[in-house]
Amino acid sequence: SDQARAAELMLAAAVFARRHLAAGGKFAAKGFQGREFESARREIGRHFEKTRVFRPRATRQASREAYIIALGAKKGV
Repeated sequence: SDQARAAELMLAAAVFARRHLAAGGKFAAKGFQGREFESARREIGRHFEKTRVFRPRATRQASREAYIIALGAKKGV
């Protein structure tokens, strides 16, 4: 359930970002890898030129923590 809540929060933040970012803007959000994370990544990717999943080296091996980095906000999408 934490993964689902984190994905919902990530999508809500992405909606806010789309409304307020200039064209070409950047967005980053922390989440927990799983089905909901991938779904959120695809949805966010529809509104940005490029998306990438990033796991910092300091993240423990067993942790599912990851970040979605989105570059190049598309306006009007």
